[in-house]
Amino acid sequence: MAAKHAPEMPRWSLATILGLLGLALAALALKLPWRGGSAFAFATGTTALGHLVVAIAAAVRHPRLPALWRIQSALTIAYVGFIGWGLLSSAWYIDSIFKGLGAGVAAGLVVVFVAVTFPLIPTAIWGLIATHRPSRKAKVGAGLGLLLIVGVALGGRARIAAATVGQTLANPSDAATLEAALARLNPKAWPQHRGPNPSLGTAHTMRCEQPPGPDVRTALVAFVGLERGRRWAQHRCLQAQDATTLGAVITALLDREAQGGFVRVDLITERIPLDPKALPIVDSLALRPGLDGACSENTCLAPWQLVVLDVFNLHAPVPGVGDARLGAALSLLENHLGGPITRIATTGWVLGPKTHPMRIARNQTPDAELTPEALERATTSAARYVYRAQQKDGRFRYTVNPFTGRVVQNDLSIPRQAGTTLAVCELADHGGVTPVVVRRALDGLAKLEQRIPLDGKPGHGGVLRNQPGGPGPTERMGPTALGLAAFLRCHPYVGTQYDGLIGRLARVLMHQQRPNGSFAHHINLHDGTPAPRKGSIYVDGQVVLGLSLLERRLETPPKTPAVFPAHDAVREAVARAMDFFGTDYWPRFIRPIGFIEENWHCIAAAASLEHHRHDAYERFCLDYVTFKSRFIHAPGTVRDDLVGGYGFGNIVPPHNTATAGFGEAAASALRILQARGEDTRAVEDHLRPALTYLLRNQWREDRCFACSQRGFIVGGFSEHPASGRIRIDYVQHAWSALGHGGRALGLLETPTP
Repeated sequence: MAAKHAPEMPRWSLATILGLLGLALAALALKLPWRGGSAFAFATGTTALGHLVVAIAAAVRHPRLPALWRIQSALTIAYVGFIGWGLLSSAWYIDSIFKGLGAGVAAGLVVVFVAVTFPLIPTAIWGLIATHRPSRKAKVGAGLGLLLIVGVALGGRARIAAATVGQTLANPSDAATLEAALARLNPKAWPQHRGPNPSLGTAHTMRCEQPPGPDVRTALVAFVGLERGRRWAQHRCLQAQDATTLGAVITALLDREAQGGFVRVDLITERIPLDPKALPIVDSLALRPGLDGACSENTCLAPWQLVVLDVFNLHAPVPGVGDARLGAALSLLENHLGGPITRIATTGWVLGPKTHPMRIARNQTPDAELTPEALERATTSAARYVYRAQQKDGRFRYTVNPFTGRVVQNDLSIPRQAGTTLAVCELADHGGVTPVVVRRALDGLAKLEQRIPLDGKPGHGGVLRNQPGGPGPTERMGPTALGLAAFLRCHPYVGTQYDGLIGRLARVLMHQQRPNGSFAHHINLHDGTPAPRKGSIYVDGQVVLGLSLLERRLETPPKTPAVFPAHDAVREAVARAMDFFGTDYWPRFIRPIGFIEENWHCIAAAASLEHHRHDAYERFCLDYVTFKSRFIHAPGTVRDDLVGGYGFGNIVPPHNTATAGFGEAAASALRILQARGEDTRAVEDHLRPALTYLLRNQWREDRCFACSQRGFIVGGFSEHPASGRIRIDYVQHAWSALGHGGRALGLLETPTP
């Protein structure tokens, strides 16, 4: 019976559609960052195989095609149900325990479900209908409908791709010619001045004689010159018929007008028209962050000037989620340039008072190498930035704009203050920390304690709050957890001064522990009982870290034992926590696929190696780092300047803090593997490029051409290569990754405890 109806089955349309879907599913099973052998990967691979088998059967007109197609369609429906249950139930779980990022991750899982199932459901329905002999009209309609969907999608993709095809304005030989001309400059012969050099970091537009085009070579030049008798940043657009003449024009201008300081030169190499009909999300991604500039007719801005304008941090396509910034704010550029814009690509150089022409892209240092000397310089520079960022009240300045020097001191973030203090005490041998820095930081944190009743005893517990005694019936546990860790890490610098405070904070955290080992993330201030609210990311790992550090401290009987919880009780609390987070914490379905942010659990596991080993908890960290490693850009997969960064391809530049977070977790995982006697090569192979990426992105004096002289910028880290803003936690995490990563790799000396 099957053979009789086989000739009526579709052939090439079915073979093509199912073949493409089968290959796509196979790529999902083999390439995406989930652990091999998971149920998700197995089900996806099996579904891919089913699609490919039916595609081949259709192509060769196999007599059992109807039966194979029917089985494959039914299995596809089952697969959709399987991943729907797994992803959507995991989305509900994540949203129920994490506020803020939890909703975004849950929404992302829903998007993944829709993206995977959208092309599968129509083909499965088509198969079930076709193999049950519906009318020819229905079959033709289903096939044409599916082909129409595919055609519209491919057509839209082709139109978007066509919009990015540019016009070459200069070639590599032009760049080499211009670089040779710049190398012949002698900045020492320019007028010398005392005092700091003015910053080039302004967003003044540069007006060219004619729009950049293939018949003229165009360079955007910024340098320090005289304006009304005052040294000031000058911006010029220079043009010539060829690169040799352009080089002569630039060098003549600089020898005539430059007044010391830095020089930035950008040769426009490509002009790319933007598609006015592109979708908003595509439109916002039309400019490569930090690499592309913009022109409107003959008025231009160099790529680095778009970073000064903060173009890539002002477009937030998701309402209500300010941190979900993606792409460029093109409307801002159009207003600044005075009309519709054209994207330009450039090759750039920086000349400094003490440096020869250095090629630079995305304001990165291209010559970074992971050596002991480079790591020592970087960690020392980061330490000095942090020390100089401390104010008299112990607080570290929150954000700095490197181009204006403007400091923004937002509402105090206790976790970031405590995290920076923790890094200071852990990496004290880099940068020459003084006890004054530590004492100021801890004094500032100690003043934020609010004593609360616990177990019916007034003032028996303590929490850290922005406004001690202020309004609000509940408080979050994050500040208290990381604050406890900071006080314990800094104990060698201050002795027993804060022992009473440490005991009160620890008792509160232990009181928040549930019977299964997990922790409530909010506490009622009036009676010290857990408050039933959603949790926050990071907090659990910080709690385990704080309690584990206390356990280690109590191994040596303290001088004032009454102020601390009993050692056995602390050890038991840590053990229950490690049991839970090592086994039941993460959903079994989603764990082989991925995690959110569990860096602090890795840090806690590594901090416990000498006094509290726990196999499942250590394995949780190793699984997490294995997953995260798959997002570290490898050579050949992205542009060279993105290699080692943690991200999702060339579209969005990797964030320094995300890369640093991986570096912290990987350094901890490396220590765990070393303690377990297991192979460390895979972690080392990802940690090394991640640390190199951070080295490339640290603000260094020799490329600080746009830095303001009003603030201390050198040693800091911005959010990403297309962002200027330096935030204290960006610096803290990068410093910690470089310091702990360098120690774990044996490139930096580990101090004796």
